[in-house]
Amino acid sequence: MNFFTQKKMFIVLILSLFCINCFGESLKALPMGESNIIDEDRLPAVKKLAESGDMESMKILYNHFSYLGEGSQAKYWLSRIADLEDYAAQYSYGRRLLNENNSSGLAYIKKAATNNYVLAQSYLAKLYSQGKYVKKNLKKSQHWYHQAAYQSHIKSMLEIAKYLSSNNFNLEKQSYAYAWANITEICSPLNSAFAAEAKDIQKKLHNKFDLNDDFERLVKSSKKQITNSIQDPKCKSLIQKHEENIE
Repeated sequence: MNFFTQKKMFIVLILSLFCINCFGESLKALPMGESNIIDEDRLPAVKKLAESGDMESMKILYNHFSYLGEGSQAKYWLSRIADLEDYAAQYSYGRRLLNENNSSGLAYIKKAATNNYVLAQSYLAKLYSQGKYVKKNLKKSQHWYHQAAYQSHIKSMLEIAKYLSSNNFNLEKQSYAYAWANITEICSPLNSAFAAEAKDIQKKLHNKFDLNDDFERLVKSSKKQITNSIQDPKCKSLIQKHEENIE
């Protein structure tokens, strides 16, 4: 490889690192392959492996063409990876199709969500909440937010708390909102916007139900129920430590 080729590849790599957010969550959701830029002499061999069905080679090609800005080639390899039941790729490819106003992307999002891919679950919940690409259905939206929240997806936790606290639900539902807001705060990074918003929800509900023994009892019960459903050991551990400090 000559000096000018090396220099060009170095510049492309640096620019791609600064521009990774240009591709949004979709690119970040897909695990990276062994290399971002493939040497020209290696490219035919990698393509041959990919065409034979080797997923790692497909990922390498996807990354390679994405960083070089060759969108059609990147899209082709992303679709091939998605069709091999890679849930991150299904989510990424589905988002890409929907961004192109191609409604067939919804099937990929649903498939990834059904297979417990958390970003797909949260995104599908958002679509049902907004009625975008699907018929608006708040029940389905909350179902998918809950699936993502049980995997400690902080934004989904907060969306549940916001929904339950902003509607005229009964005392039990309001206590559930408080519990989700409290868990959002506990499991969020320190001083994050999510934690701040979760604190506000708790404050409003506390002021609304101050000195209500039934509310406090229901909050404890709701929080215990949610904690048992949380799948992430780190978040669950933070909740348990928080409870120990209160006691």
